[in-house]
Amino acid sequence: MKLWVARHCYAGDQVDDPTKERNRPLLPAGVATAKAIAGAMGDAGEIPSVIFCSPYTRAVQTADIIGKVLVVKVSIVDDLSPNRPLEDRILEMVGHGEVKRMMILGHVDNTTPAFNNFATGKQKWDDLVMGEVRRLNFSRDDGCWVINWAVKPSDLGLKDYTG
Repeated sequence: MKLWVARHCYAGDQVDDPTKERNRPLLPAGVATAKAIAGAMGDAGEIPSVIFCSPYTRAVQTADIIGKVLVVKVSIVDDLSPNRPLEDRILEMVGHGEVKRMMILGHVDNTTPAFNNFATGKQKWDDLVMGEVRRLNFSRDDGCWVINWAVKPSDLGLKDYTG
């Protein structure tokens, strides 16, 4: 199956208040990045059939921009929130054979551990920068993956934000 894994675009620095953190919107640079990433995906023919995203505002806004440009449905999934383990949820989501091209858009604190846990041999999942998208060939059987395509903001002349 083709699985795109993405991180939300730039929304400034984290805040200590949980409600404000959940509702932190994209900054103008994040909006511009989401539009550029979506354009690059479309130009490359990298189009999922559905985007599943975290309910956090910055993730929903990123997914909505990408979904609008690529004409792809966006579904919000609470289990993609930060600090939630993703391995079982990912295997559940990809285990249904009817979806062969899906994007998961979330946060670095759960995507990195999940895909490192799926890794075999010398594979290592490096942290996604904000706005980065990787397309994997992902095995429904054992969770093994291979990156077949990727784009990050600096590939498009924009700034890579980490953190």
